[in-house]
Amino acid sequence: MILIDTPETKDPKKCVQLYGPEATNYTKKYLLDKSKTVRVELGVQTRDQYGRLLAYVYVNDTMFEELLLQNGLARIAIYPPNTQYLEKLQAIEAQAKQNKVGIWSSTDATNGNCAPTKPAPAPAKPAPKPTPNKPAPKPAPAPKPVPKPAPPKKESFKNCTELRKKYPDGVPQGHPAYDSKHDRDKDGWACER
Repeated sequence: MILIDTPETKDPKKCVQLYGPEATNYTKKYLLDKSKTVRVELGVQTRDQYGRLLAYVYVNDTMFEELLLQNGLARIAIYPPNTQYLEKLQAIEAQAKQNKVGIWSSTDATNGNCAPTKPAPAPAKPAPKPTPNKPAPKPAPAPKPVPKPAPPKKESFKNCTELRKKYPDGVPQGHPAYDSKHDRDKDGWACER
């Protein structure tokens, strides 16, 4: 862009200067906005010593160099013969200086000092030492199940005479020796007297 110089961000021999990243971000955001029309007006000299195109840049009908100067993101840089709009741009720069905008806001920025680098991240704090916890009390052992008594073995008798030898009064229903064949009157007692 003719007649302006923004703070350095890419020169490998120089540090990133104050307001350099802001100028870069502003330029990218503004010029890459697809809703705007960007056009260039070539200078009297169309290429510099590095072969770069020399032009005034317009966004819609506004000269972009004016916007950079108004926001304090650039300063005037004169390289004759490309001086067509020099007086207009010098007036804009003077206003930014008076308003102390951007690079004109501090002598560090005006002198092209380096932007602060991001501080190294603070070392992670060590995790707090675990406090010794009292071990959780062991759960009480589950009560041992009370064993169910084994069902009595079924006793079998050939007849009531045999049953009465062991159970003289007979046996009720549910008794291991009860058998319905010995309960002739079906009253729930086998071999009763």
